[in-house]
Amino acid sequence: MLFGYKTVIMNANRSIKGVHPMNLNSHLKMASKVMNLYIREQRFTERLAFLFGNIQPDIIGSFMFVPHSAQARGAAFEKRIKNCIDSIENARHGGVYTNIKLGILCHFLADFFCYAHNGGIPSSREHIGYEMAITKCLKAQSPIGAAVMLPSQRADKILENIWAAYEEYRSIPSTPERDIAYAVSLCAYLFGSADSIARESRFAGMLEPAAALS
Repeated sequence: MLFGYKTVIMNANRSIKGVHPMNLNSHLKMASKVMNLYIREQRFTERLAFLFGNIQPDIIGSFMFVPHSAQARGAAFEKRIKNCIDSIENARHGGVYTNIKLGILCHFLADFFCYAHNGGIPSSREHIGYEMAITKCLKAQSPIGAAVMLPSQRADKILENIWAAYEEYRSIPSTPERDIAYAVSLCAYLFGSADSIARESRFAGMLEPAAALS
C-alpha cells in the first residue's frame, strides 16, 4: 500500500538502482530538520509519510526524467501546491496522503534551493560531491539559521513568498550551509501554512488523523 512507503523509509540507506544514496539521506535529514523546526509536542502523527514524500521524486520513475530545478519544474510545482492546498481546504484527502504530498513538495523546494540543481555544477561527480557536502553539514547537527516565516492562508500567497525567497537566494553566492537554511525555512513555511489552512478550514484532523479520533 502506498508503494510500501514504510519499507522504503526503513531501507533508505541501501543502494537503489539509479539513485545515489547520499541524495536520499540528504532529503531524509532535511525533512527531519523541518519536522524538528516546526512540529511541536509530537503533533505530527504521519512522520513516515512525510519522510517518504521527501524521497519519492528520487525513487519513482515518473519524477526522474525531468531535472529537479525551478526552471524545469516550476510550473508543475505551482500546480502541485495549488492542488495540495485545495485538497486540504476541501478535506478530500487526509493523514498519509496529505503528508506524502507535502513531502514531495518539500523535496522539490530542497532541490530548488540547492546550488547543484541551479546550473552551477556541470558534472555528475561535482554534483554528487556538493550534495555530499550538504549531507555532511546536516549530520553535523550545528545550528542552521533558518528564518521562521509566518504561515500564509492562500496558495497564491505561498507561491509568491517562495518565489521571492528564490530570487533572493539566487542573488547571493551559495554554500551548503546557506542552501540548507533556505530549504529548511521554506519547507517549514509550506508545512506551517498547510497546517494553518487545515485548522482555519476546521479540518485540523487533516494533518493529525489521530487527534480527530481522540
